[in-house]
Amino acid sequence: MKGDALIALGKHKEVIQLCEHTLDIAEKNFEAGTNSYNCKDMLKLWRWNLLSKSYFHLGRLEVALDYIEKHEQLRPTADRSRIVGSDEPLAPFAVTIHELLHCKNVGNEAFQSAVCFCNRAAAHQSLGEIIDAIGDCSTAIALDGTYSKALSRRATLWEIIRDYKRAAEDLQRLVNILEVQSVENSQKSATSGKTTNGSVKDLRKVRRRISSIEEKAKGERSLDLYIILGIKPSDTAAEAEVKKAYRKAALRHHPDKAAQVLARAESGSNGPQWKSIQIDADSLFKMIGEAYSVLSDSTKRSKYDLDEEMWDDIYSSRRASDFYSSQTV
Repeated sequence: MKGDALIALGKHKEVIQLCEHTLDIAEKNFEAGTNSYNCKDMLKLWRWNLLSKSYFHLGRLEVALDYIEKHEQLRPTADRSRIVGSDEPLAPFAVTIHELLHCKNVGNEAFQSAVCFCNRAAAHQSLGEIIDAIGDCSTAIALDGTYSKALSRRATLWEIIRDYKRAAEDLQRLVNILEVQSVENSQKSATSGKTTNGSVKDLRKVRRRISSIEEKAKGERSLDLYIILGIKPSDTAAEAEVKKAYRKAALRHHPDKAAQVLARAESGSNGPQWKSIQIDADSLFKMIGEAYSVLSDSTKRSKYDLDEEMWDDIYSSRRASDFYSSQTV
C-alpha cells in the first residue's frame, strides 16, 4: 500500500528504496508458512512491478525493462490469488519501453553522424572548400537541430561568402538554443549551489556577432561568387575553368544527392529531416547556378570584378580612416 501511494505521488526514488530495504524482512515472514514459495513469488512480482515503473519514470529504461522481463517470466507460474495487483501484465508496458529505446538509439546515431559531418565541414573550411563545408553543416543540422557548433560554423561560412542574411538567421537560432540552455543551467545552479556562466558568456558573444553581421549587411554587397565556385579571381582560364568548377559543385550539391546522406532516417524522404536538408540543398544549388551564370559570361564577370574592386577600395579607405582616428585619440 505504501508503495502504491509513493508511485501515485511520483516519489519514485523512495519506491526503489522501499522495495530494496523490505524484501529480506518480507521473505523471512513467510519462511515458516505452508505456501512460502508462492508467497515469495508474489512479493517478487509485486516489487518488480513497482521497480519497473519507478525506473521507467526516472528514465532508466534498460533497468526497467530488466525487471519487466523477470516479472513476465515468473508471472505465468506463480499463484496470483494471494496478493491483489500482482497479476497485472507488464508486456504492453515493455512494448512502450522498447519503442523508446529504439528512438533513443536512433537519436544517438543521428547525433554521432551530425558530429562527423560537422568535423568534415571544418576540414573543408580549412581547405577553402566553403560550399562543401556549408553542405556538411546543413546535413549536421538536419540530423540534430540543436547542434550549436554546427549552427555557429555555418553562420561563419555564410559570412565568408557574404550571405549575411542567412548568417544572421543561423545565429538567431543559436541564440534561442543558448537561451534554453541558460535557463536549464540556472535551474541546476539553484539546485546544486554551483554557478555556471558559460551559456551567458556564449549568448553575449553570439549577440555581438549578430550586430556585426547586421552592420555588414547594410552595405548590400553581392555574394562572393569566386568562393562559391571555389576558384580564384586571378584565374585566367576563364570559361573552361569556370565550367569545370561549376560541374564539380553542381554534381556534389544537386538536391537529389541530399537524400542519400539521410537514407538511414526512418522517416524517409517525407520526414522533417529530409525536408530541412532539401530546402538547404535547393538554396545552395541555386546559389551555385547564379555564380556560374555571372562568371561564365565575360561581360557580367567584368562588371562584377569592377564592383568588387570598388567595394575593396571603400573598405580599405574605412580601415585607413579608423586607424588614423585611433592614432589621433
